[in-house]
This record gives sequence, structure tokens and C-alpha cells, in this order.
Amino acid sequence: MKADLADRLIAYEMEAVDEKEYLQLFAHLVASGWAWELQGRYGKTAATLIEHGWICTDGEVLRYPGGMPGGLRRLSAALLTRTWRVPGTWLPRC
Repeated sequence: MKADLADRLIAYEMEAVDEKEYLQLFAHLVASGWAWELQGRYGKTAATLIEHGWICTDGEVLRYPGGMPGGLRRLSAALLTRTWRVPGTWLPRC
């Protein structure tokens, strides 16, 4: 894992990222395949972001929240309360 990615993951874990950085991180994790190799929460979050149309299965960010009320915490909470399914069996095509 590259140092830059490690730094981005640390920032994510410390809740030191905004909505744009959050989505870009998970888009990168999906594109590189790391989303499915890291601890389960990363894969679950990535799968939920894909399912709800935030990022594509190829790692492209499809939309940004645009300063949604509650910011990143609200986005994270909304996504992590969703049911997770096995990646690849239900994902929308982009």
C-alpha cells in the first residue's frame, strides 16, 4: 500500500476528511481493489456507496453531496445503517 493511501486512510479514521475526500478515497479503494481487501467496514461502505449511486463500480465518483446538512457524519451514518450485500452480485452498471 502506498504511503499516500495510508495517509488518506489515517485521515479517514481520524474523521479528518470532508465529503469530497471521503468519496474520492472510497472511489480509489474500489478502483484499486483495496476496498475488498481491507477490513470489512471498508468493503461494506464502498458497496453501499455504489448501491446508492455515489460512486461507480470502476471507481468513478458519480456525485458529491454538495454541503449536505450534517456533512460527512450524516452521510456515513446513513450509509452504514444500510444492509450490505456481497459485492459483484447486485451492483449497478455505470
